[in-house]
Amino acid sequence: MLSGFAKEVEKNIRQYLPETYENALIQCQNNVKGNDQVLESIVIQKEGEVVSPMIYLDEYSKRYYQGESLSTILREIADFRTHFEDMPLPDVPDLSDYESVKDNLFVQMFDPEKNELFLQDHVHKSCGALTAVYRVGISKDEEMTASMVITNSHLGIWGIDADRLHEDALNAMNSRGICLYDMNELLMESFAPFSEKAENLLLSDSAESKIRGSEYPMFVLTNSEKEFGAAAILNNEVMGKIGELFGVDYYVLPSSRHELILVPDDDRFSQKELEAIVKNVNESQVSPEDYLSDKVQFYDAQSKTLLPEKPEKIEKEAAHEMKESLGKTGKNVAQKSVEDIKLSL
Repeated sequence: MLSGFAKEVEKNIRQYLPETYENALIQCQNNVKGNDQVLESIVIQKEGEVVSPMIYLDEYSKRYYQGESLSTILREIADFRTHFEDMPLPDVPDLSDYESVKDNLFVQMFDPEKNELFLQDHVHKSCGALTAVYRVGISKDEEMTASMVITNSHLGIWGIDADRLHEDALNAMNSRGICLYDMNELLMESFAPFSEKAENLLLSDSAESKIRGSEYPMFVLTNSEKEFGAAAILNNEVMGKIGELFGVDYYVLPSSRHELILVPDDDRFSQKELEAIVKNVNESQVSPEDYLSDKVQFYDAQSKTLLPEKPEKIEKEAAHEMKESLGKTGKNVAQKSVEDIKLSL
């Protein structure tokens, strides 16, 4: 249901537009965005137009309810819309041809519990504590990449299934490169323009010594574009390699949709403490658009497994003993060992 402000905009905006918009299609609508944000927008589409911008109304709405006049806001919306005519149209690929777009696929991670409405209409795949959603890049310039979320209807148009899309999206993501940075180096690069560029430790010959010699080891995992980089968590080979470089297990903190923070498990922090930190940062510093999750996960470097929680020490040792037992005495003996361990606990 539209707000009173959106209804007023839809009703009155035409009188602020040039005569060339006399027969334009004008429609306000609700859009379900990531993290189940429901945002109002307006589309003003001239006759014969193929591409027209979607103008989100949330900021205009705030100004209106803070006392700014409707006429001032409508004039600004109209100016924005007419200015769009002077902008060069992006070079959009043929979105009906899957072969022409599959190299431009991206993966974006979401918390399924925070995105129940959003996930209904979009292709998604459960990946442990998080869920993967897929996007296709439609244009790119020096400042940003414009992309479109892939809906269930796209699969029918392309004649593929969700598994094929997932595999191709991962291949496209991995081909563009995954990066692991020392957080201190990345912060220096951001705030000190003349400092050395942060080194991708996944490509460094001295990565192991730099990592283990760090006094406060915190690392950022992302992709080469630093956009939707949290999906790097799906690269099993990279996650395993990081465990080898760290030489210990590590925690995976959901910094934002663009990156993850990795913290080696050196007993400085418990998982609950890290989750409290993540939640506090999300609430105070992360925008709703960039929010990923409050869930901290645990990577077992020995078994190369991502877990929702750090196992108790005795359970972890039992799991490794069971794995060895499977190769020596067979499945039945292994199952009995697990039962004995449970009883002893």
